[in-house]
Amino acid sequence: MLIVSPRFPSILYDFSVCVRCLIALLWATALTGEPLRPLAKNVPVSARDTFDATALEESLHITGAVMRAGCGRACSGAAVAQWAFSRLLETGEAKWAELLERARLNSVPRGHLPIAYAEGEGGALYVHLYEDGAVEWRGGRLIQRTRYPYQGSVEIELALAGAAEFTVHLRIPAWTGKAEVTVMGEAVAARPGEYATVRRTWQPGDRVKLDFELVPRLIAAHPRLRSYAGRAAVMLGPLVYALQTPANVDPADLALASFNPFRPRQRRDGVTVLDHLGSMAVRPSRGQPLYQPLVKRATRRADLTLVPYVLSGESDPDVVWIPYE
Repeated sequence: MLIVSPRFPSILYDFSVCVRCLIALLWATALTGEPLRPLAKNVPVSARDTFDATALEESLHITGAVMRAGCGRACSGAAVAQWAFSRLLETGEAKWAELLERARLNSVPRGHLPIAYAEGEGGALYVHLYEDGAVEWRGGRLIQRTRYPYQGSVEIELALAGAAEFTVHLRIPAWTGKAEVTVMGEAVAARPGEYATVRRTWQPGDRVKLDFELVPRLIAAHPRLRSYAGRAAVMLGPLVYALQTPANVDPADLALASFNPFRPRQRRDGVTVLDHLGSMAVRPSRGQPLYQPLVKRATRRADLTLVPYVLSGESDPDVVWIPYE
């Protein structure tokens, strides 16, 4: 029997080490068949569940890293991605694929994750992540064609050696307001935050098409996160965006106009940025006293550009929380 303590410090200074130890325990339970059990009888949860509640539900940043983790963005983001992948293999729940995607796309330096699928019981195929590429499977190839996460369209071609009957589970992202899935033109039921299931006799050349509604959206933080009061984060699909601050401009002087739209624009390198008509504070020519009567801040319109946070060059993840009016 594996016995571990469910108690963790409120500030996870050794976060990445803690994650790797727990991942090792998860694999050990998978190999031995022994479940994780709490050390104290009066604590009715395992270390795994306590870690989920402490680190992920209470301390997870919107970028997928962990706040106050005692290490850098990439360090804690990579650890979260590893934990989410282990929990995904353990449970098969879509929420862990969502967390894996969020940490990977927003907190881990750019790169490719070769494991974008998994084979479940009965030979079913689970597609957890979407990325342009191909994978060898059952003597054939599954080819994904997409510009995800900058576009919401995905096409999967099954280049099989011959006809075969099996089940394919396709993750429908929780962030999308609308999703459409078709197999050779026939609609398949799809619900955000779950897997769309398709079982059929597949023929060589069959195609699956997925279309996720992809629109910019404003995200508010929990009221107890007082440092984010009066601020909002901007997301496009699974990506978190940050302001591209002009030279010689204090980021604190910039604000979003919540009633103005965000206009997606594709750069030459294929990255989608967001243009937005916001505002900039007009500072007086002379210095201001430390405290003064409250008056409405003088502002002028300003053309703002937001870029994916992971490409912004910013080291502080809190820059994604932007004042708004």
